[in-house]
Amino acid sequence: MDSIQKFCSDVEKIKKHARQDGASGEKSVVSQIKSLFVRNFRGLDSLATSFVDYWDETYIRTSTDSTEEPVKENVDRLVAMFSLLEGSTEFTDCLCDRDWKRLCELTNIEAEDMQIETLNRLMMVFVDKKAL
Repeated sequence: MDSIQKFCSDVEKIKKHARQDGASGEKSVVSQIKSLFVRNFRGLDSLATSFVDYWDETYIRTSTDSTEEPVKENVDRLVAMFSLLEGSTEFTDCLCDRDWKRLCELTNIEAEDMQIETLNRLMMVFVDKKAL
C-alpha cells in the first residue's frame, strides 16, 4: 500500500470511528483528518497546514450539509493535494483552476521555508497547470 492509499484508508477509518463514537460531527472528523494530513508531511508542516486549511475553508465550511462532510468529492480534493505534496499529479484531475492558483499562492508564501528541490518540483507542476 503506498502513502496515498494509506492516507485514503486512514481518512475512511477516521470518518467511520468518529461517527460510530458519536463524535461532535463534522468538526471532529475534519479536525482529525486535517491533523492526519499535516502529520504526513514533516518538513512541509507549514505548507501542508496551508493546503488543508484552504481545503477546509473552501469546501468543508461552505457545504450545505456539514454533518456529512467530508463527502467523497471533498476527500478526493484533499487526496489531490496530498498527491501534489507527494510529488505526483496522478490524482489531481478534480482540482479546478481556482484551486491550482490558490495552492500556487500558498506555496509562494511558504517558499522560503522549503527545500529548493521541493519548491522547484511544485513550481513545475504549477507552470504546467498554468497557475502562475
